Amino acid sequence: MSTDQPYSRLADEHSQLIQSMRRYFVVGIIATGVDWILFSILTFGMDWNYLLAGALSFIVATFAGYLSSLLLVFRGGRHKRWVEIGLIYLASALGLAVHLGVMLLLAGWLGLNVFFAKVAATAATFLWNFATRYYWIFDRENTNG
Repeated sequence: MSTDQPYSRLADEHSQLIQSMRRYFVVGIIATGVDWILFSILTFGMDWNYLLAGALSFIVATFAGYLSSLLLVFRGGRHKRWVEIGLIYLASALGLAVHLGVMLLLAGWLGLNVFFAKVAATAATFLWNFATRYYWIFDRENTNG
């Protein structure tokens, strides 16, 4: 065994992580588009409360993100399909708490612009969603690309 082999394996794992994150960024753009469009319609077009609108748009966007993840980044197989979907929604529910917490803190308590709060919440949630899917839900050895 070469002394370079552990470093080579680490480099390969890092490369896979970066490639998966890049592809997941596209998934994030798709899900974020769904989220923001629905959020805008509900908040500004229908005068819904921003937290209620944020919750609903986030839940709908989760499904769009799940489908996009399977098409662009990950393959199922680590868990049965129904378990996988359940884990996606569990992770997303926790992500929703992060998302709404950031929005509440920034827009509700600090009085910052709602869209600024939405951008910050989206960034925090992107990192949470990628990590849970990459390390917990999907098989890292079985990614698309």
